[in-house]
Amino acid sequence: PPRSTLFPYTTLFRSTIASGLTITTSALPNGVVSQPYPGATLVAQGGTTPYAWSATGLPAGMSLSLAGALGGTPTGAGTFNVTVTATDTSTPQQTASKSLSLTIASGLTITTAALPTGVVNQPYPGATLVAQGGTTPYAWRATGLPVGMSLSTAGALGGTPTAAGTFNVTVTATDTSTPQQTASKSLSLTIASGLTITTAALPNGVVSQPYPGATLVAQGGTTPYAWSATG
Repeated sequence: PPRSTLFPYTTLFRSTIASGLTITTSALPNGVVSQPYPGATLVAQGGTTPYAWSATGLPAGMSLSLAGALGGTPTGAGTFNVTVTATDTSTPQQTASKSLSLTIASGLTITTAALPTGVVNQPYPGATLVAQGGTTPYAWRATGLPVGMSLSTAGALGGTPTAAGTFNVTVTATDTSTPQQTASKSLSLTIASGLTITTAALPNGVVSQPYPGATLVAQGGTTPYAWSATG
């Protein structure tokens, strides 16, 4: 058909309008001090891929790769305000930033240093195990306890031991962080035998003369003993 005398030529232009660049990652996994970070890959949408990532405010020992992979081994505990930035490859380039909280938990350790002594066939005086670091509450368990004793999940040691001796007890605490931390410690537990007096007889004496003397003897329980007499 004949061309228009007003518009003899028509040219078509293709134009691409990129959507706004936004960071969609909403949270970062927790980490543990001096342990490899579980890792996270940041995500953005819009703009033109690939994105180039950067971050400020990361704890020492951690880094964010250009591709958005977060990793490393943090050397300090605490809650860090991390600002992550993504830059796309459109012309002109778009940039998006977002603040994310990153928690690095301190290492879990059991601080209980010793266990009270108990007496066979008597209620144990009780002890509550203590830990620090990680994320509370802790879940406790133990191996090597004497028969008749137990450790609750909350860390309370009790019961009535049925055997005397010295027991090597291994206690373990597990926290509720992600990933979970576990700490173990060996503690010595002494269960004394029942206290009995083994002296069977006393030497005779003579009136108005110095008594020949005697030292009473007992066994079991926990020394030293305190003695008393009537009659």
